[in-house]
Amino acid sequence: MPRSNREYLLRYADQALNDLDRALERLKMLSDAYGGVYKPMENEPMPILEETEDAYIGPHGKYQQYVDIQAQLLLTVRENILTFKQNYM
Repeated sequence: MPRSNREYLLRYADQALNDLDRALERLKMLSDAYGGVYKPMENEPMPILEETEDAYIGPHGKYQQYVDIQAQLLLTVRENILTFKQNYM
């Protein structure tokens, strides 16, 4: 049981990191589902999507782009929490 404010902050930061990791896993699953409409032929490499709007093609391209943007935002928040933990805890 935490007894100081520092211990509470560490516990809340760890819980937030766990929640963010779970959210990122689910967003990755959604991005794969939306981007998984293209199936390569045998021995053909998967296409690499770029960060341009033209890279998000197919019937669900805009959904995949939205999910990827949300994942980037969550990664930024996760990095900020890790920086906070390292610098101030």
